[in-house]
Amino acid sequence: GASEFALGPVLYSLLLCRRADAALDLGTGHGYSAMAMALAMKDMTERQFPARDQHKTMHPTTNYPLFESPKSRRVKTIDLYDHPLATDAFDRYGLRTYIEEYRGDCLDPDVINRFATQHYDLIQFDATKTWDEVLAYLPLVKLGGYAVFHDYYGGPPGMANGAHCDRLDQLACVEGMVFDTGYMSFKVYRVKSLIQHEVLV
Repeated sequence: GASEFALGPVLYSLLLCRRADAALDLGTGHGYSAMAMALAMKDMTERQFPARDQHKTMHPTTNYPLFESPKSRRVKTIDLYDHPLATDAFDRYGLRTYIEEYRGDCLDPDVINRFATQHYDLIQFDATKTWDEVLAYLPLVKLGGYAVFHDYYGGPPGMANGAHCDRLDQLACVEGMVFDTGYMSFKVYRVKSLIQHEVLV
């Protein structure tokens, strides 16, 4: 669909902007989002994108040696079910090095604890479409990182993120923008200040 086609380039670009090293995809599905993010990780690792000297003088507060230093980059993706098409595509397009697949319920406390051992440059919310998912994972987004909510405009009951986005719009710690694709669309939030679990309850 149109939403999925537009989503891939946006995810890719957001990760490149941050020279990201960690992304989390909640809801693997057919693997399109995970592949787009893994391609960004692959390109940053294998092709690199060094900043031009004149650009460095325009942004003197950035630590460019650290910003451009080699990193171990990974996309973690979780789903309750096996998706053979996704697994096959990860291998076929040479992205396996950059993708870690997990099977399980993203709301299971053991699963949450497993992923909560680190923070992420970007998290895509596309699994349970519940506020519990937001509560568990939004605080894991790094300062300046991104939270992407797929299926913004709706779908079957309980399968939309729009209501959650309405709640997030009331918070000063994030700023968001809707990408209206003419389909179910998606909304991207940038984390302006670190999110404490308490502000979401």
